[in-house]
Amino acid sequence: SATPAENQSRRIMMLNGEGLGTELYNVYNDSQFVKINDVPEVFNETSLDGQMFGDTLIRVGRGTEFVQAYSINPITSGLTKLTFPTPSVGTTGARTVKFSPNGQYVAVGYERNSGTGISVGLYKINGNTFTLAGSIETSLNEHVSTMEWTLNSAYLLVGSNASSYNLKIYSVNYNNPDSLVITKVTETMIGKRVPLALNRNPVLNDIFSISFREASPATAS
Repeated sequence: SATPAENQSRRIMMLNGEGLGTELYNVYNDSQFVKINDVPEVFNETSLDGQMFGDTLIRVGRGTEFVQAYSINPITSGLTKLTFPTPSVGTTGARTVKFSPNGQYVAVGYERNSGTGISVGLYKINGNTFTLAGSIETSLNEHVSTMEWTLNSAYLLVGSNASSYNLKIYSVNYNNPDSLVITKVTETMIGKRVPLALNRNPVLNDIFSISFREASPATAS
């Protein structure tokens, strides 16, 4: 399967998928798609998610590098690889990435199999440099599968495969931009735990997508 993501400042579409890796396309007249290039592959032909903001591209997956960041040349559409911080020990992959609407931070959701790994990293963006400014640690062996910011970048919603609460909402305090204060506001269980056949563990619901839309202004009748 493939997930499209569109660059906000230029008409470029990115596709990520299993067996596909990552591909970039120019979009003309909203109907013609011309392939630009393949992003250099290190995820064994699997890219789990990707997003663009301005001329920055970030994709995530499994392999030797969980997160890859690139700068997109506005003239040639060529890619220049950027340095992205290595996650802590205990992290086995990355499943989702979301730029904050204000464009100042990017959140990466990780897989973890150790009590030392982080589940979500919030990275401050300074040009082409990324610095870890805050993190979230959730249950052991919990995999973060999707995230979404509120439109004002004040809250981050995190969906996962947790057996207790698979949707968590965090507030983000920006008083110190280099060291964010992240506080869990609430958590809830979405869906049900569905038992499998006898003598097998139950299936844990996983949240794959969260989205917001801006409310339309009320009209007087």
